[in-house]
Amino acid sequence: MRCRLIVGLLFGLVGVGVVVASSAARPAFSGKFMVTATIRVGTAPVGVAVDSSDHSVYVSDGNGGTVSQIRGTVVSRRVAVANGGLAFLRVAPGHVVYAAAAGKNTLDVIHAATVIGMIAVGKLPIGVALSGNGKTVYVANNRDNTVSVIANSAVSATIPVGSGPNSLAVDPGSNTVYVTDDTGGSVSVLKGGTVTSIPVGSGPLGVAVDPGSHTVYVGNSGSNTVSVIKGGRVTSTIRVGKGPDEVAIDPRTHNVFVVDRGSGQVSVLAAGAVIATIKVGRNPYDVAVDPSTHTAYVTNKGSNTVSVIKAK
Repeated sequence: MRCRLIVGLLFGLVGVGVVVASSAARPAFSGKFMVTATIRVGTAPVGVAVDSSDHSVYVSDGNGGTVSQIRGTVVSRRVAVANGGLAFLRVAPGHVVYAAAAGKNTLDVIHAATVIGMIAVGKLPIGVALSGNGKTVYVANNRDNTVSVIANSAVSATIPVGSGPNSLAVDPGSNTVYVTDDTGGSVSVLKGGTVTSIPVGSGPLGVAVDPGSHTVYVGNSGSNTVSVIKGGRVTSTIRVGKGPDEVAIDPRTHNVFVVDRGSGQVSVLAAGAVIATIKVGRNPYDVAVDPSTHTAYVTNKGSNTVSVIKAK
């Protein structure tokens, strides 16, 4: 179980070779990436999500029990959610924020700086993902080995998955949900009421889907690699920095941002290769991308900050 995030929180490669980054790759964008701002937020920030409709950024302060809203490079307000134990979060249409309150075993619903609902889910909820239309919410319950499916503000189904579910991502084109099973070394695939499993690297944590190519990227914290899944199987493996954690994709450029927690950096991938590494704060955790501005936001749990990364 990944107990590195809460209660402090929050876990081999089969049949594939390791692809080492090559300068011969032709990425979608190969310009220079840099940290353009560092924003101080609450205590031990963990999750980050972008509201692309107004470019607000929301950050879950893991030990502080608040969600910070960032406008530009300034924290505009904070919402009290729980006494510690916040994990990841997502933003739905209408500026609705869903935050996994792992300390309370609930999914908290926030709107206009107010908690408007709390939905009971499984034990130690960590990951949160939304369907393509934003009407269905998926929550990874780390200690139950389940995923809660929420529709119309209620749990409509509880689905058993692999061991230690951590993060989730949805392919909106195929309505397929991918769940990292961090202690199981696999990704559970939820589609049409069935669950299948894809072996990946050791300690898979973060997962993201490129909706344009239906390609899935998985950060394997124990292998220092990213597994690339296409067509229901691992098609390549990319070596990155130490302890890769959460992953995010810019759907317009197809650049993939990987938090290398153990290296204190972010690796940027394109065309199957690492095209850049950017130093950020201490103990980076999560990353989110605003696709309209091509800006990435990284939470630094050890620095109580968010690093803002842009391509120049």
